[in-house]
Amino acid sequence: MKLDFVCIGAQKAGTTKLHDIFKNHDSVFLPEEKEAHFFEIEELYKKGINYFFNTFYNKHIINKQIAGLFDPNLQLDKLYIKRIIDEFPKIKILFVLRDPVTRAYSHYKMSKLRGFETNDFLPAVELEDSRLKNPKEYHQGYKTKTKGHFEKNHFGYVSRGLYYELLSFLKENMKKSNYKIILFEDLIYNLDEISNSICDFLNIPNFEYKIDRKKSNESRDLRYKWVNSFIKESTFSKIVKAFTSKKIRSKLKKIITKLNSKKSINKTDLDYNTKKLIFDKYFKNEINKIELDFNLDLKNWKY
Repeated sequence: MKLDFVCIGAQKAGTTKLHDIFKNHDSVFLPEEKEAHFFEIEELYKKGINYFFNTFYNKHIINKQIAGLFDPNLQLDKLYIKRIIDEFPKIKILFVLRDPVTRAYSHYKMSKLRGFETNDFLPAVELEDSRLKNPKEYHQGYKTKTKGHFEKNHFGYVSRGLYYELLSFLKENMKKSNYKIILFEDLIYNLDEISNSICDFLNIPNFEYKIDRKKSNESRDLRYKWVNSFIKESTFSKIVKAFTSKKIRSKLKKIITKLNSKKSINKTDLDYNTKKLIFDKYFKNEINKIELDFNLDLKNWKY
């Protein structure tokens, strides 16, 4: 059994939409849950590749042409990509890139909705470097005890938009025909064309898919702050933890989080001056290097 392709991110760049599309392709097998978290969670990775396939894939895969995985957390560290390439030398990799400024803000809103972030956006961005360099030893109830993983995942607003290093790693370690770069803006406005180009990249037939064309992870705001505290710290939450499995608790948390959210009223998101400030300070040189080395037109990312 082998893995034929992975989509490694970026987070908040339409990977859920792509997963929803390709899980309905007759030639593709994907795990029911979008993110397996195998290659980046040390506790799982140590169990071996057979555990990976036995847990996230099943006998139905024999009826499919290829097996894939969508997991934006693979972008967190080159080590995770190296593990995949070492295990599957002929693997194909999809990497969706989004304007890092708008990606950062979307990431921030998600972390705030989930109750991890309590600061306003600009202070949160300023705190990022300190948080990543001084991570807590262990976040109770989190999926891994690997130091720093929590901070990278939930507070990496800038770092997860610094694509150049990972792109260079792909370029140096893979054939050009084995990795594909997609721009989020193209995905949003030319979904059919991009989906067909992915099919061509994976050598599978183009297909007509039925899917809600709205955003899969639509931006939402928090209703009540106290609900997040109740989920994490109340006596009720401790009782639930004592008598339910981790999988059930995860599902319950997702349901409560969704109920405790509402469609974002702020459609304009960040004002231009804030976008420019973030762009100039964190992303300007990065974007120029990506344009030059990967022949991409990123003028719409510049402020």
